[in-house]
Amino acid sequence: MSGLFHWAGGKGRIVDALMSHIDIHRNCDLRFAPPCVGSHKAPHWIEPFVGGGAVALEAMRRGLASRYVLADGSADVMSVFETLRDEPAELMKELHDFAQLTEAEQRLIFAEQKPAYDQARRLQCARRLLILQACGFNGLYRVNKSGVYNVPFGTKVAKFNFDRLQYAAELLRRRNVVLAARDFAATIEQAGPGDIVYADPPYLGTHSAYTSRGFDATKHRRLAQCLRNAASRSAVAWVSGSDCDETRVVYGGIAHVIQVSRSISCKGSTRGTKTELLIRVGS
Repeated sequence: MSGLFHWAGGKGRIVDALMSHIDIHRNCDLRFAPPCVGSHKAPHWIEPFVGGGAVALEAMRRGLASRYVLADGSADVMSVFETLRDEPAELMKELHDFAQLTEAEQRLIFAEQKPAYDQARRLQCARRLLILQACGFNGLYRVNKSGVYNVPFGTKVAKFNFDRLQYAAELLRRRNVVLAARDFAATIEQAGPGDIVYADPPYLGTHSAYTSRGFDATKHRRLAQCLRNAASRSAVAWVSGSDCDETRVVYGGIAHVIQVSRSISCKGSTRGTKTELLIRVGS
């Protein structure tokens, strides 16, 4: 299943490849039905970097866990999931209205978008992020150290996949889902026996400015330790990462090479088929 919006490193194109390793029910075709083997249903699916949500939504579609803990360091990202769960009709109307505007009108509104997250304005924050993603050049989401979005307007008027948004809203309402904007360590700390943890952090040596704090090698090492701690508590811990020696050294574990096609870069030379890693940490 594709994610809710473009996201650097988004997993919509390779979610089936990832699930061929993660999903113990990979031969089943599930929607809202119970899992094929109830005794194998994980107590929790825990995802500390939900981003566009492709993997989380697929896990929910397949019914892999009794409960889903979805988090991200970006409060703006989480506002989309929270609003889809709690106020989907209002959000859909806002996006429908925006989609009817001319390109010139959309450009004006795009230029006026400012970071202003707070719980009381969650709907407006969700609308803002989805508009920026739909209008921004190549669908890239990037902020400076002050938290200001700094991607130029793209070349087409905004389009939204309303069917996908509506289906995601159904999943978020029907499944037992906890949503939170917080540091990854606090999310992974909840993992216990039988839980599945899937981490998809910004990759080593690549774009990491989707929040003002960035994500450097020190944070990768801290994440690796959090995942090893979860594995020591009998959780199954997975992480996606760039296919390079540094990723293998930092995370250890068993690495699977995944073929992926990338098109979000503004440089043609960095697009095309690449490889990345899916690593089971602590195994």
